[in-house]
Amino acid sequence: MEIEYGGVEAPRSPLGIERANGRSLLLPEKGRARWKVSRRLLVQIFAAGIFVVLVVSLISCASRAQPVQRSIPSVCRDSPRKPHQIRNVVFMIPDGMGPYYVKLTKGAMKLLGHDDDSMTLDRIIHGSVRTGSLSPEVTDSAAAATAYATGARTFNQNVSVINGKLMPTVLEGAEGVGMWTGLVTTARITHATPAAFSAHVSDRNKENDIAEQQLEQGIELLMGGGRQHFLPKGESGSKREDDRDMEAYAREKGYNLIHTEEELHSAMIPALGLFSPSHMAFEMDRERLRTEQPSLAQMTRRALQLLAAAPDGFFLMVEGGRIDHAGHMNDPVAAVHEVLAYDEAVAEVLKFAAWDNSTLVISAADHETGGLFQGENEFPDYAALAGISSSMEALADEFHRAVRAVGKPDEEAAARKVLRMAGVPDANLTSEEVSSLIEVADEVGIEYLEGGLPLKLGEAISRVLHVNWTTSHHTDVDVSLGVFGGESLRIKNNIDNSELGDAVIEALRVDPWKGHSFTHGSSSEDDCNLA
Repeated sequence: MEIEYGGVEAPRSPLGIERANGRSLLLPEKGRARWKVSRRLLVQIFAAGIFVVLVVSLISCASRAQPVQRSIPSVCRDSPRKPHQIRNVVFMIPDGMGPYYVKLTKGAMKLLGHDDDSMTLDRIIHGSVRTGSLSPEVTDSAAAATAYATGARTFNQNVSVINGKLMPTVLEGAEGVGMWTGLVTTARITHATPAAFSAHVSDRNKENDIAEQQLEQGIELLMGGGRQHFLPKGESGSKREDDRDMEAYAREKGYNLIHTEEELHSAMIPALGLFSPSHMAFEMDRERLRTEQPSLAQMTRRALQLLAAAPDGFFLMVEGGRIDHAGHMNDPVAAVHEVLAYDEAVAEVLKFAAWDNSTLVISAADHETGGLFQGENEFPDYAALAGISSSMEALADEFHRAVRAVGKPDEEAAARKVLRMAGVPDANLTSEEVSSLIEVADEVGIEYLEGGLPLKLGEAISRVLHVNWTTSHHTDVDVSLGVFGGESLRIKNNIDNSELGDAVIEALRVDPWKGHSFTHGSSSEDDCNLA
């Protein structure tokens, strides 16, 4: 069915500049009015042909308050651009997806029912991005996403802060000039990547604080998992340490709450979609386990339909968050399906961008996970990979239940039965390997995202499928850069992750620092202390 954009009756968000306790993080109303007046004046000046004034105004932006790491944006160095050439930006992040993830996926596509091995991503790859942070070790998602969100690097674990000071984000800059904003992810909405665009904490694990900050930002649309951080302490499944009911608070602020795929279709701005207690299901488990969760593509499509009504444009971040988790589990099967799900979301965005003709689309992973590669030995067994029907996360749960339901003499038989039912060619697994899986059969659940039974299953099945990993953690491999629309030709080749963040800020022509009043309404950097 053809998708309609702009036909959604989405009134201007009542969230605009509302803040709890009168505390505004963005431009005050007067600041917005001044911005609109200034914009009209610039247009009049340009129409009158006073080109020199425009050049001076561009040069003067170099004097704005900036973090130490931030160089003068190239918008202040390059020739002037046409006003409003970029109206919207969609920043897409396939968390953890290195180049070989795409290669592995292409090898399995025909066996999974695709006509060929072509992907939407193929059309937009322009270069690569150097990943990294200020920490001596490989970057984590918090620091990497901060580079994208702020145009400056920070230390691992930090979410848009550095040395105790706040780092304003492109999302905040967009909100500050009246644009609509949105965050879509298959991870928890409070997880590191979406958090870096919408919150400021020194430790990415402070997800309860992140949830509170996100609701104060005036973000028009949030979709993902992580409901556990919005429920009061006494409610089942809650991870909060207080009795605050953040869902009820969101309703008070005007948010429309959605929890299922069916509810997504009728969602309206402002929307808070919390589809899972923690991370959303892997794509290959989503329908099989009847989760009632939407796909990444479905969330992205609805987000675009709603944000298309924004009078002054929008900024949207879309994260394929579970690609990274498949890498942490060394799960090649889930990795392939997550990459395909991400590619479907990319297709939705490109369809919108082609229709809109004023949208810049960026696709770049924050880092690579797992060190996935192809060595000199056998190629992957793509047929066997395509025949497996479960992620290692879901398979671990089924394995655990089956093994613990029988006595010790029958454990191996029960384990092999579960593996065969999931399509795993268990004949290639030795008794020793199955026994090692049984030994960690109780190590299941989200706390074992980077270890326990899911990882052990991933390692064993990867060996059977001839898929190679070097680690279950992040690596410093450069990641692919995809760009489409707007000024895409200016963003290409090999660039630093902070440079890409700067480019996005420039494309929207917003200044995240302008209008901030973290303490007493001052926009100076000294007033941005966390304390």
